[in-house]
Amino acid sequence: MLTDIIETDIQNLIGVLVKTIPALQQVRVFGSYGTPKWDEKRSDVDLVVVINNEYYSMDKDIQHHNDCLCSESRQRKDLRLRISNQFQNNYRIKLHMITPKDILVLSKTNEGRGYIGIEMMKGRLLYNSSNNMVS
Repeated sequence: MLTDIIETDIQNLIGVLVKTIPALQQVRVFGSYGTPKWDEKRSDVDLVVVINNEYYSMDKDIQHHNDCLCSESRQRKDLRLRISNQFQNNYRIKLHMITPKDILVLSKTNEGRGYIGIEMMKGRLLYNSSNNMVS
């Protein structure tokens, strides 16, 4: 069953995240995965990775609002590359790397589908640094 493969991939990814990100605070799955809205042929699996280090904050990204250009900061790109070099998944898993400060900003951001920061933090908790693996 595909969900078994995805759950295995998620657990393997969490192992990589724990080894790669010393300031890893939480990992949560959010969005349509695990709900009736999820479509295995079209949907991806959204994971929020909370990093307790503002060096990796979204506010370090390069943004040009007039040109609609957004580019990840060098440190976020490097971190994403280190993760992808250690993890090859069988399914479309999308990582959203944020910091506690980013959560506050995103909790006030409504992109037409609700407040994304709130939705992220309501997701199923998979890892918490205070008690390690949760699910």
